[in-house]
Amino acid sequence: MRTHLGTTATLCAILACSAAASSAADGPFGLAMGTPKDRFELESSETPGMFFLKDVPKPHSAFDLYILQFGPESGLCLVKGVGKDVSTNSFGTQLRSAFDDLRERLETAYGSHETIDFVRSGSLWDEPQYFMMGLLKQERLLAARWEQKQGSALKNNLETVLLMAKAASQDNGYLILEYYFENYDACTEELTRAEDDAL
Repeated sequence: MRTHLGTTATLCAILACSAAASSAADGPFGLAMGTPKDRFELESSETPGMFFLKDVPKPHSAFDLYILQFGPESGLCLVKGVGKDVSTNSFGTQLRSAFDDLRERLETAYGSHETIDFVRSGSLWDEPQYFMMGLLKQERLLAARWEQKQGSALKNNLETVLLMAKAASQDNGYLILEYYFENYDACTEELTRAEDDAL
């Protein structure tokens, strides 16, 4: 099990918890911008404002864990779905297939987008057979992005939707799907101010 937040031991404890909002909203996974965090039973992470959630009002079978970010005043501003493990070869064939499938579904929902698929200049892992190693070393990026400013058909107060492929090992990957609401900038400013108060 893997995610950007917390340790494996922490995640094991998180997966035992369950939480849900009182009712499903029209936003991603049934969640709405600005919802206060006290509407959920959340597990804290090591990052201020970030919380783990096992169950959402409208779950999707591709994901087994959710991460939410809340501002003290602005409420819910970011929803992140952590995908299930995808066993794959060194070329990332199966992971790419899972990425393409979810990207097509998101395109149906949100319209035009930008696909980003590149290897950093000078990387040793620029050959196709090193796709997974490139991801693992964070020298390769495979992502798709939907944004209001690019003409994507975003709704429910969404500003950006970001899909990314990640590597847990050379033969195991997963997808990350992030939904940024229109209050995200205000949210991060609130969290920064709150943390700076400790200085």
